[in-house]
Amino acid sequence: MNDLDLLVDADLAERAQVVLGNRGFFAPLVAENVRLIGHHHLAPAIRVTDGVVVQVEIHHNALSRDWNASLTTRTLIDAPRLFRLDGGHARALGHRDMLRHLSRHCADRGPLFRLGWVADLVGYAHRYRDEIDWKGLTTEDPFAINALSLMHFVTPLPEALARELQPPTASVPGGAGESGKSLEMILQRGRSLSDVSRDVLYPSDWWLRLYYGVNLTSSLAWCRWIRHPAHVLRGAIQRAAIYMRWRVGLTP
Repeated sequence: MNDLDLLVDADLAERAQVVLGNRGFFAPLVAENVRLIGHHHLAPAIRVTDGVVVQVEIHHNALSRDWNASLTTRTLIDAPRLFRLDGGHARALGHRDMLRHLSRHCADRGPLFRLGWVADLVGYAHRYRDEIDWKGLTTEDPFAINALSLMHFVTPLPEALARELQPPTASVPGGAGESGKSLEMILQRGRSLSDVSRDVLYPSDWWLRLYYGVNLTSSLAWCRWIRHPAHVLRGAIQRAAIYMRWRVGLTP
């Protein structure tokens, strides 16, 4: 485990960070890294216990700003699930909200597509398949259903889960298991125009369907030539604005 994520109401995020600071964590309230300005979580709170680094992130949104969706305490579709913890009780996301989170985590951009993400998503869906309101999830967030279907091309879904979801029988989309590159990687200084153009216009068919929730019966033309380039441009403008805010903040 890399860190522990805690989802709190946006109005209470800084208060939660102060609580961590009072519990022995180094928990800065001011974002010292430009990437954390306007981010979906506060700066990581860190404490070393018995030589082990414990890192906690206070999230006011479980999804990053790149998504046209939010997963906050106010946008949950299920009641949180209670579980026992150290003699008390804590709350975890409800099943449908957890699948909303895990499916988008699978679609995150990065240098590599991680099989651990597939295990998290498919394993969770399989473990709680009889408790999940699949019909409600299809209505509330078809993205998660589409993501699970596309995981079938990376590893066949377990038989019981496959009966529930009826995985696709279409031919495997090109580039199954390939991750889309992050905006930071695409726009990295020194890259040639041809490399940037290729990454913007030609991510794999499989990843485009995953990231934008395009099912296998729909054409990718609009997504590839209009929606994805526009999304990259929006992200670049957003990051440039954040950088300028950071620079202004550094000015005496």
